[in-house]
Amino acid sequence: QHEAPQHSPFKMPELPHMDLPELGMNGKGH
Repeated sequence: QHEAPQHSPFKMPELPHMDLPELGMNGKGH
C-alpha cells in the first residue's frame, strides 16, 4: 500500500521532524 503514509513507520509526517535531528546525531538519518 503506497497510499498509506500514516501507517508507514518510515513515512510518518509527525516523525520526520523529530526523527531527522535525532537520527542525524546518531548518524542514521543522513
